[in-house]
Amino acid sequence: MDLERLEQWVLRCPLQELTFRDASGVYVFGTFHSRPAWWFVGYKSGERSAWTVYEVRGLTQVIQVIEQRYPALYAWLVGLFPADEMG
Repeated sequence: MDLERLEQWVLRCPLQELTFRDASGVYVFGTFHSRPAWWFVGYKSGERSAWTVYEVRGLTQVIQVIEQRYPALYAWLVGLFPADEMG
C-alpha cells in the first residue's frame, strides 16, 4: 500500500476521513484536524449498534490495526492505494 498517497488523500478530504460501507457495516478512517499525528478507525455493524473506535499515533500503526481487525477495509484501501511497483 502506498502510505504517502493515502495520507495525502485523507488530508485533502474535507473532514480528513474516508468512509467505506459493505454488507457487514460502516468503516470510517482518518485523522484529526487538531491532532495531526493521531489516526483513527471506526466500525459500526448496524444502525442500532455502537461505534467501535481505535485511536493510535501514526499512520503505520493504524494501518496495522485495520489489517488485523478489518480485512474488508484493508483490502479496499490496498485497491485504492496500491504499492508503487517501481519503488
